[in-house]
Amino acid sequence: MGMQFSTFYEIIDMGGHGVFVWTAVSVSLLIFLTLIVLPVAEHSRILKNIELTMEFEAQSLRNVDAEK
Repeated sequence: MGMQFSTFYEIIDMGGHGVFVWTAVSVSLLIFLTLIVLPVAEHSRILKNIELTMEFEAQSLRNVDAEK
């Protein structure tokens, strides 16, 4: 089994179909990256929100104890 393409230009051109192939590849990679990045960012945001809520509740408890 030999190489299908002998030059880098032939890889990019894909026999005249390169525009369609590389557009499909680019869109697919963009979708996959979005499916990875957005949940990770949301997870970080939720953890930060939980941390802030816990700090607020701890401060509220300290204030209640100080008033007694």
